[in-house]
Amino acid sequence: MLANIMLFIASMKTNILKLAEDMIGNLSDSDRAKVIARIAPNTGIPQTIGYRPTEAARMLAISRVSLWRLEKQGALVPKKVGRMRIYGRAQLEAFLQ
Repeated sequence: MLANIMLFIASMKTNILKLAEDMIGNLSDSDRAKVIARIAPNTGIPQTIGYRPTEAARMLAISRVSLWRLEKQGALVPKKVGRMRIYGRAQLEAFLQ
């Protein structure tokens, strides 16, 4: 029984990786490398390393306005990616401690 479960998990991992490769096939080489670097080696599931303001506020269970206030106070410092602000997962987790 355990062997069957392990085979099933291995086949699912392979299918997920193939699907991810198909989805990122149209990306530039540098973007493709970034996506592949975020895929967890043991699960094949992408790991979120940054959050947009709405997602970060939801993770902290606060409003976007409160998130903006924390940013203005210097308690949270997002990275700028173009016009977007991205809050790091590690920073949000440290803030929750």
